[in-house]
Amino acid sequence: MDRLDKISRESIEEFMRITEADFDTANEYLNRFGWQTVEAINQYFEVMFQENQDQEEQSQQQSTDLAKRHHEREN
Repeated sequence: MDRLDKISRESIEEFMRITEADFDTANEYLNRFGWQTVEAINQYFEVMFQENQDQEEQSQQQSTDLAKRHHEREN
């Protein structure tokens, strides 16, 4: 592990948070599959997170619009 530079350690720590793995498991995975795989995984989770946020915002907007229309009908 001494050979890991700061950027590598930060990348592994980020990967560990995503996979809920321990450092040795994450390091073994990275050595086996390479950083490109980790970057792809990180990008996937970023896209999924953004899509989830977009869906939540859209759902909230629809609820707000529905409530406004309901309120307008009552008045």
